[in-house]
Amino acid sequence: MKIIVAETGGFCWGVRRAMDKILDLSRNKEEIYTLGPLIHNNQVVSLLETKGVKPEKKLENLNKGTVVIRAHGTTPEVLENLKNKGLDVVNLTCPKVGKVQGIIKGHIKKGYKVVIVGDEGHAEVVSLKGYSNNTAFVVGSVEEAEKLPEMDKVIVVSQTTFNYDEFFNIVEKVKEKAKEVKEFCTICDSTHRRQDEVKKIASQVDCMIIIGGKHSANTTRLAEISKEHCPVVYHIETEEELKGIDFSKFEKVGVSAGASTPSWIINSVVDYLRFVDEKSKFLTRMLGIVFNSGLFRGFSAFVFSYGLLRLSGFNNPLKFSLIAFLYIFSMTLFNGLIDLEGLRFSNPTKFYFLKENKKTLVFLGIVSLFSLAILSIKVSLNVFLVILLASLLGLLYRIKLRLKGRIMRLFDIPGSKNIIYALAWSIVIVFIPLFFFGKCELFSFLLMFLFVFTVVFVGSILSDIKDIQGDKFYGRETLPILIGIDKALKIANWLVILLVFFVSLISFTSKNDYSLILLAVLFASYYMLVNKLVVKKRNVSPIYYEFLLDNFALIPGLLAILFSFFK
Repeated sequence: MKIIVAETGGFCWGVRRAMDKILDLSRNKEEIYTLGPLIHNNQVVSLLETKGVKPEKKLENLNKGTVVIRAHGTTPEVLENLKNKGLDVVNLTCPKVGKVQGIIKGHIKKGYKVVIVGDEGHAEVVSLKGYSNNTAFVVGSVEEAEKLPEMDKVIVVSQTTFNYDEFFNIVEKVKEKAKEVKEFCTICDSTHRRQDEVKKIASQVDCMIIIGGKHSANTTRLAEISKEHCPVVYHIETEEELKGIDFSKFEKVGVSAGASTPSWIINSVVDYLRFVDEKSKFLTRMLGIVFNSGLFRGFSAFVFSYGLLRLSGFNNPLKFSLIAFLYIFSMTLFNGLIDLEGLRFSNPTKFYFLKENKKTLVFLGIVSLFSLAILSIKVSLNVFLVILLASLLGLLYRIKLRLKGRIMRLFDIPGSKNIIYALAWSIVIVFIPLFFFGKCELFSFLLMFLFVFTVVFVGSILSDIKDIQGDKFYGRETLPILIGIDKALKIANWLVILLVFFVSLISFTSKNDYSLILLAVLFASYYMLVNKLVVKKRNVSPIYYEFLLDNFALIPGLLAILFSFFK
């Protein structure tokens, strides 16, 4: 079964903006109320309630705390009422909705009548009508437009999530009712693109799945559009609603989502579809074992270690590369199991895999740690002690500890993940073999350490960018969340540029082998490719992302092995 996932599915810009702001507020303010549900998605609203964000429909019940105006906007009267109560008001009205409000307000002053093309009673339409002093006509179909009275001059605007084609059909009917008509197609660009993509996908598949709130207007519209082009359409909120459906009769299944649907729900649905497909079930299971357990990441560490040590002229690097494999695999596996709940939002695929196979994976992890201890002791006591300390830090990283009456963990230190993660790789790949047993000069040692640290640190930043939506919901303080995606990417870009610069400078001045320069340049090229894929592409299989990001270590390692044969 082929699964086609819409690239435009999921949070639109306005919803993402509102979610980002309210999650920031939830970390700094105690009492937060939204005037109605922030977005039309029950799962998100329920999650926000656990963070102290409570929806309140009745204005008279709002007498304290911070009140948030949702993306749909509200009426001028409500805003004035809230301010008169002395409440702290945070207006998260989508700028696209704000633009429509301004158009209505400006033309009402000029004596125009207003026709709003949209759904009567929808939160956005109610807010727009308020800017017409509640005199606007609301029409949702050509039939309703036929009932409009005769008018002299009128403007026509639309709900930002309305059906694009239907809007123009209604405009033509309005033109028959007025002498002067100004039309403003205020349907959001993302809504238009989403609807166009749904039409395209629905016409190519046997079954279409639309994910989002049953009470969400834009999601319902996607389902309606899909039904015009596809014989079988399911409008669902979570993957639970797909259980019991026989998908074996479908060759192609399309998936899209409304503007209020978070990425973790989309990924859960797509992963469920991949799993129920009998033809790909075995492959999905194997890929899950390789990528979600940490095996592939451990293998990447092994190859990275082996290649760099061979390139540095290190004799017999195999045992040190095995130490790198066992350490990275064990820490990846146990950190995932310890922080299982957080994976529900950032990586649902990994969450379900670890949850279903927890006992087996714990046993496998213990065997790996035991093997790591034996191998480290055989190498030397110093190596064992370093590995022991690094393992304890790795295991304690996500575990909650009570210190001076407060529950804390290393993971909660803002931005700590990227630094600690990169240091761990650098210690097992470079520090242990070269510091204790290597015969290379200080410059070469520092160069190798810098190379590994940068490669892993930059990869972790891109991983955090990929997971940023889920991390925000879970409350993680990653670097992209703290400083923003653009600034985090600038740091990553500059680190890659500086890596190439320093590797080239030190290699030329010390007349070292130039293979590391080529490695740095090739890594920079791969980084630019993955940068575009991770940042711009959306709703792709998490396993695909894991493969791309783990190749940050695997590809330089393979190239280093290749270069070592020509030294």
